[in-house]
Amino acid sequence: MGLFDKKFCDICGDKIGLLGNRKLENGNMCKDCAKKLSPFFNERRSSSVEEIKQQLAYREKNKQTLAVFTPMLSFGEDDKIYIDSSKQTFVVSRRNPGSWSDENPDVIPLSSITSCNLKIEEEALEKEYCIEKQATKRKQLLEEIHAIDHYMNSLCRLKVLPDEKDLILKNVLRFLNY
Repeated sequence: MGLFDKKFCDICGDKIGLLGNRKLENGNMCKDCAKKLSPFFNERRSSSVEEIKQQLAYREKNKQTLAVFTPMLSFGEDDKIYIDSSKQTFVVSRRNPGSWSDENPDVIPLSSITSCNLKIEEEALEKEYCIEKQATKRKQLLEEIHAIDHYMNSLCRLKVLPDEKDLILKNVLRFLNY
């Protein structure tokens, strides 16, 4: 066999193009058959033709399972996790549920999860919002204090005694929950 001899896919039988060959342990596979493999399947080079055929049969069965998969929860931004709680299964995909036919993500039982790492990311926008919220709260408090001060000055004009002024101020602050 020469370098530029025609090769045929041992899986589907199609002719393999110049840059389309994917080596197997005991044969060759075209890039179209390689696209059908699971994204979690990474032992292609050490797999036999028969093992690849079994993997592709599993993928066809997965496509049927995916057709009845109904996600009820989703998590993530780029790679999303979709969970079907009624069937106790989940899918990891970059696409929305309506466009899964091309990708055919693996439907995995929830029982196969052994552990989970949770990573929470905080953005500066949230901090700025909290600071803005605190500034708004301070401004409202200052306005209320100004109103109380104005009220107290009005009471002074009405000849309220200083002891009563403190008592009234305490009652107003208690009313405002300060």
